[in-house]
Amino acid sequence: GNGVRKGWESGSPVSRGNMSSPEIVKQGFLVKKGHIRHNWRTRWFVLKGDSLSYFKKREDTTPAGVIPLVGASLECLPLEACKKPWMLQLTTHKRREFLIQAPDQSTRDDWKIAIEDCIRRLDPTKLGTAESLARSLSAASCNSTTNRFERELVQAMQDAHAGVRLHPFRAKGATQDSHYFTGKEAISWLISWSFASTRSEAVSIATSLLKHGFFHAVHLEIGERSESVITTDALLSKVVADSEDMKYVFVVFAPGESVMLFHSDEDSDDSNSDDDLLTTRTSFTNGIELNGRILRQGFLMKKGHRRHNWKARKFVLREKSQFLYYYRGSKSRKPQGGIPLQDLTVLELDDEKTDQPYQWGDSPPTSAATPSRRRTQVVSKNNRFLLITAVGTRYVLGAASSEERQSWVSELKVASTSLSVGSR
Repeated sequence: GNGVRKGWESGSPVSRGNMSSPEIVKQGFLVKKGHIRHNWRTRWFVLKGDSLSYFKKREDTTPAGVIPLVGASLECLPLEACKKPWMLQLTTHKRREFLIQAPDQSTRDDWKIAIEDCIRRLDPTKLGTAESLARSLSAASCNSTTNRFERELVQAMQDAHAGVRLHPFRAKGATQDSHYFTGKEAISWLISWSFASTRSEAVSIATSLLKHGFFHAVHLEIGERSESVITTDALLSKVVADSEDMKYVFVVFAPGESVMLFHSDEDSDDSNSDDDLLTTRTSFTNGIELNGRILRQGFLMKKGHRRHNWKARKFVLREKSQFLYYYRGSKSRKPQGGIPLQDLTVLELDDEKTDQPYQWGDSPPTSAATPSRRRTQVVSKNNRFLLITAVGTRYVLGAASSEERQSWVSELKVASTSLSVGSR
């Protein structure tokens, strides 16, 4: 209502040296729901490294409340959950909830990122100790490109249709459901989407996300009054366990947001115009094409037709579909292109390697090496296969393993044969 927007001021970052220690990260007006009367009041919020304080007036020196951030979690609530837009739910490690509203999506997202970064830098295993709460983060985790890729990978894990399996639970005293996933489910998800080829490799990727503070390990007792406690066991918080017994919660949960896992500055290089024109005219309006049962899906490397560079793309093969569709990212709704399956020739290629510049984010992480913005590295062309359409268009694709390549080749041959036989 009108009262909600009264007194709004966009949150502003504060430069180093302007405020007393600890440094203020962000400040501005937001609307907060009261805990006693449950009314909504505009408050001046100040975000510091380990806390979010709120004041009745901007000029006040004593806060009306202080929200500790160590072991906290943050959720972007959908409109249907609380009938108000641009809502954030901040939950402390003691499971106390704070509902906060921003004036618009841009302001909400700025606060979300700022709060998330603060939480990620705090180590919940040090709760109740005299040690510094600061988490030891590697240089790689602070690299903006790495940070963006990991953030988007976590967002893809939250996808309602293609993400890791999430289990809802409502903690004692909570008004909204929270969600957890098991270590085994996270490992399986990373492999199923070709971010890792082995479970040990997937454990390394998930452990990196855990160490960088993107989710917490929790002790969870499910029942009429579920209890969720952030674990302070340092060992359990250092390595993701490939087990159904270990449970984890996201530091920030925002399943409704869109994300493209892999970014490209040359969309036109990624596909063939003839095939794109064909798919645009015939298949995007066909419900069977884009909604049929998925036979196989996963990320493959695709060689561009113009610059011949390699990009990671999500490929989806559906039952009764005339095309093998590929997407820019795991959350893309509209295919970037399609490869006609009828009379398709599928050939395995000999393995080789070549040196080629690539940009981090074009492919899933395969090692713990610190990436740079742009560097030359040996890009493996192993496990490649060739698709030749009925009109002679060639597509060179690369799988993560020989087993994955063989599975794709077999599935595509069956799909092409079925279409060819059916058309006769």
